[in-house]
Amino acid sequence: YCVQLRPMSGWAPGPPPSAPFAPDGSYTLQGPPGTWSVLFTDCTGGGFYLPEFYADVPIRLESVPKNAGATPVTLASGGILSNVDAVLTRGGRVRGTGTDRTTGAPPANIRVAPEEGHEYLALTTTAPDGSFDLLGPAGSRPLFFHDCNNEQRHLDAYYPETPDPSGAPAVAFVAGGITSGIQQRLS
Repeated sequence: YCVQLRPMSGWAPGPPPSAPFAPDGSYTLQGPPGTWSVLFTDCTGGGFYLPEFYADVPIRLESVPKNAGATPVTLASGGILSNVDAVLTRGGRVRGTGTDRTTGAPPANIRVAPEEGHEYLALTTTAPDGSFDLLGPAGSRPLFFHDCNNEQRHLDAYYPETPDPSGAPAVAFVAGGITSGIQQRLS
């Protein structure tokens, strides 16, 4: 896991200043002067803690900017970030594969997202082999699939193969656990 500085507004060139967590959860991060939001995230992939901004603000995928509600932190010249802590929340992982209903081929770049009240709570896209590994907040909710390719050869659908969220069973995101075997055929 690591901590990153993100601009409170606008855009900063290059990768964001970041630092890994030490085994005890501490970190040391130096950044350029300015006003920043602080993102705590899994920078290696595969973990169970949900990304969040300081102070305990989850990432809102549907809001612009993504750090809406984050507590700003101001760094002076040569500033070192300190006393900015977080209590991270454990989420659950859902893993599966998408395939083309007609050809059986794995479509890449299909967005997969747990949805609640027409808001994405997390998202990922399928890999070239059609597989996906999605970290989301604990709970059960419909899983939405959307073709992000320019040609959009596949229709939007909820797991398992339904266009209507009311007909879709909830998929379980178990805190600290993995739900696997989700197979979605796309039309």
